Amino acid sequence: MTVKQQVESFIEEYNQKQTELRTRLQDTSERIEYLQLEIRFLTEKEIPSASAKAVLEGTDDSHVNKLKKSLQRYKDELEMKQEALLVLNHAIKQHQIKAGEKLVELDRLYRSEKQIQEKKHYSKMMYYKKQLIDTMIEEGGKLKELTSLDYKIQEILVQAGRKNGVFVDSNVKSTATNTNDGRTYLPLSIQEVQRFVSGNFSETDYKYLRSHSSLKDLG
Repeated sequence: MTVKQQVESFIEEYNQKQTELRTRLQDTSERIEYLQLEIRFLTEKEIPSASAKAVLEGTDDSHVNKLKKSLQRYKDELEMKQEALLVLNHAIKQHQIKAGEKLVELDRLYRSEKQIQEKKHYSKMMYYKKQLIDTMIEEGGKLKELTSLDYKIQEILVQAGRKNGVFVDSNVKSTATNTNDGRTYLPLSIQEVQRFVSGNFSETDYKYLRSHSSLKDLG
């Protein structure tokens, strides 16, 4: 297992445990809120109301006692849940601290491997960049030959009186912006490079290249 795979596995396990603990924390917090509401309702409304009714009607206070038992049960559970909440908060923090301790060495190894892999990936991009430039030089030479021959043809036509002057379009046919209408687009700005390398590009940034995805498309 590579260091990268170890890190990915570590992070996955860490997130799973954090999610589990935080889910329990959320459930406990919600239960505490419910218990607090029930205790308040019993204390402020149900028990006083039942006690007053028993006095006014001269009945026994069995219902009041039942409510008081429910109140005590809720209070006992609330105390347990509040203790559990403290334990869970502590557990979450301890899990984070221990994970950090374990990750320090893994982080050191990963950064070393990351540096090697980054150099490899950038070297590969530079290799293809050189291929691109070599292709531009080679194909540009062929374009220059076409232009030179075009010039010679027009020069003779001028001498023969068939043309008034020589005009050869020797400009590189490269539009200033991305295009999907068949025109050539050669430039690549630093902003585009950053978008492509970081993976933050949109379909529009790349769409104009799709018609050139195969050598069979060259004609």
